[in-house]
Amino acid sequence: MCRRPKTSKISLGLNREGQLRVMKMSRSQGTDYQMHIYAATLPRLPRLKKRVIYLTKGGMQIGHSMIVYWYTEEGALPTQ
Repeated sequence: MCRRPKTSKISLGLNREGQLRVMKMSRSQGTDYQMHIYAATLPRLPRLKKRVIYLTKGGMQIGHSMIVYWYTEEGALPTQ
């Protein structure tokens, strides 16, 4: 069973202190910063989930990416 990955984008903006925060804006306003979240189920092991999170500014990735894996059910650990 192969499930399609899910993606989402969250608009971010700078607050008064210069920190990135989630901004409630319409699509027409737009912002320079966006947080991209990619989530998928791995085809070889359906109980293993993966999420990749990264930031972009003006369409270019900035900073580091965070990759998270987790199991949804009990079971033996994969050997490969």
